[in-house]
Amino acid sequence: MSIVLTSAQAAALASIAAERGGSLLLRQVGEDPDLFVATAGEGEPDLVLRPDGTRLPVEPHHPLHQA
Repeated sequence: MSIVLTSAQAAALASIAAERGGSLLLRQVGEDPDLFVATAGEGEPDLVLRPDGTRLPVEPHHPLHQA
């Protein structure tokens, strides 16, 4: 399942995830800096958006370690 979000929506969801001890994994939509796809299930994201809005790039084929 995938959901397209604006950066503001993604930040709000990341905040909720952080309150529950996790982080939100997102994929940026094309070149648009304000659209992200949140995907549940298989696959690796292109970036991690933290609750403070910090975007952390994820290298392809690199295992993710949640803080």
